[in-house]
Amino acid sequence: MQKKFLIIIVSILTLLHCFREKSFEHRLEKITSRLSSDLDLNSEQKFTLEKIKKEIIEKRKSLQTQKTVETARKEFIDILRSEKIELEKLKTTLAPLQTQNKEMRDFILEKFVEFHSILTLEQKRKLAEKIESFSKRLETHLEE
Repeated sequence: MQKKFLIIIVSILTLLHCFREKSFEHRLEKITSRLSSDLDLNSEQKFTLEKIKKEIIEKRKSLQTQKTVETARKEFIDILRSEKIELEKLKTTLAPLQTQNKEMRDFILEKFVEFHSILTLEQKRKLAEKIESFSKRLETHLEE
């Protein structure tokens, strides 16, 4: 029961995370800047990473219209205010966002494969260590 409750809370927080004030572009810039620095990318790799970043931003813009997000946010808030939450209505409200998220996730994974292919073995090792470290911190944070 506790695990189910935790999953629901994490899902709601994830949805609300989409509405944070910092822009997607700002967060992506921080990520690419950090990758460039931590992996000590050469100029050609930096150029490719910048190209990938722009492609991801454009893909997101093409998928996510402001109206879709605003509509989902309004409907979600209305559902929260209701006396009883209807699961099917909640699923219907979130379905368009979930579809967009899946398409975006698949696109990002393709771009990650492209990025990975330009790295040296040493950079791949560093990247794996960074992701492993981040995963452990996240796991510890979720266990608290």
